[in-house]
Amino acid sequence: MTTATLEKIDVTVNDLYDLLTGAAIMADKDNSRSSINGVHLSAADGKLYVKATDRYRLIIGSVDYSGDLPESLIPLDQIKKITDLLKSNLKNTSNLPVELNVADTYLTVGLLGSTLKVSLADGQFPSVEKIINTEPVATSEISINGKFLADFAKVPAVKSHQLKLRFQGDNKPVIVEILHDSINWTALLMPMRVK
Repeated sequence: MTTATLEKIDVTVNDLYDLLTGAAIMADKDNSRSSINGVHLSAADGKLYVKATDRYRLIIGSVDYSGDLPESLIPLDQIKKITDLLKSNLKNTSNLPVELNVADTYLTVGLLGSTLKVSLADGQFPSVEKIINTEPVATSEISINGKFLADFAKVPAVKSHQLKLRFQGDNKPVIVEILHDSINWTALLMPMRVK
């Protein structure tokens, strides 16, 4: 990983907390698969992105801000440390900017003079952009895991927790859109094979 710095980004405590907690829900809980046992964080083109998958579900979240950040893979145990820091500051400072610095194999999170240094994971997050089709397709029947669908309601969203489902065809992933005030969430749910 190359050394890079991003200081005082225009992402709020609340947005970063929602991005990380929402993505962590869909990350693989098995730490033997380090490339998907965490949240992928990157920034480019005026957006901060998070991605996570457990091979059955995928979520991508983005929020507007300025700056660049190299691609980083944050293990789930390190995500917990970051969200604990952010959560303790949500009530009174939810609109304050958070400072993120990436250097070598570490991410440093700075907030109100406090800093937290967490280890980044080795590995490459899988390429997922090509599997999201933006055009809905008529489908005759699809089976999905109800528990996995219910997990999407746990992702931080607007109070109504409204989910939009778009079908891409028979035996293709279902696109799940989760409405949020400032985060653009797009997710995929893999279909189940019925025998």
